Amino acid sequence: MVDWNDPIEELKQLEVIDILLFLSFGFGVRELLFTSSFDRSILLGRRPFRWPQIFYFTAKISWLLNAITAVMLEYSEKRINCSAVARTAEVAACLLGISSSGLLACRAFAVYNDRRDRLVASSVLLLFAIPTAVMWVLSVGVVESAWVEGVGAPWQEGACLILETKKRGSWRSIATIVFDTVAAITLIVGVIRLRATTTRLGTTLVRHGMVYVLATCFAQLLYVGFVLASPNPIAALLPAEPTSVIVMMACTRLYVDLVQTAQPSHT
Repeated sequence: MVDWNDPIEELKQLEVIDILLFLSFGFGVRELLFTSSFDRSILLGRRPFRWPQIFYFTAKISWLLNAITAVMLEYSEKRINCSAVARTAEVAACLLGISSSGLLACRAFAVYNDRRDRLVASSVLLLFAIPTAVMWVLSVGVVESAWVEGVGAPWQEGACLILETKKRGSWRSIATIVFDTVAAITLIVGVIRLRATTTRLGTTLVRHGMVYVLATCFAQLLYVGFVLASPNPIAALLPAEPTSVIVMMACTRLYVDLVQTAQPSHT
């Protein structure tokens, strides 16, 4: 039977984390480059300002901050405050989770035209959004990390070691799955009430909404499974970076495709 706390096994897990980190970073940078022309059209004023754009850019910036801090934790040559860097990574992950779900909620709310329907939709979304945001905030601080001299690669003076990954980190993922599912249902109901399911925009809304929910829920469930069943703190973080990049790519691509479908002339 494998001893997951054996130093050799932990070293293997760190190598897997390295591979997943670079793959995730590569896919994330590719997504940023792929949507860069769309971003420029917003920043240069070629597209009108819309409130969902705040969530859109927050998701991108927070993912990039999360990825950079993850690289710092793994590859810092000199001594750093591992605890502070880990907290920064968790805050960035918190902002990413909130902004990605917020972007989906904005799409769901926007399909309702009637004042009463909008009131009902917003009330349902807020009912689930508030506890979800609270779960994300409370989950900050689940990872305990400290600098240890004399470990790491030969070119490092030491390394940040993961001392603990608390189980409450799964709360945020479970809450996000529930909220995103509710938002997707609200979106689909709104499209059906508009009788727009056969239009190109309505089809895009439903299709991309479902793809977003399925992709992010799978990633979040994977993260929950590793956190709850992990035999050590390192193994619990194996799906962390892949989960972050999947969420970022799914939510931003949803927004870009919807806007380009509705306003193709501005791209």
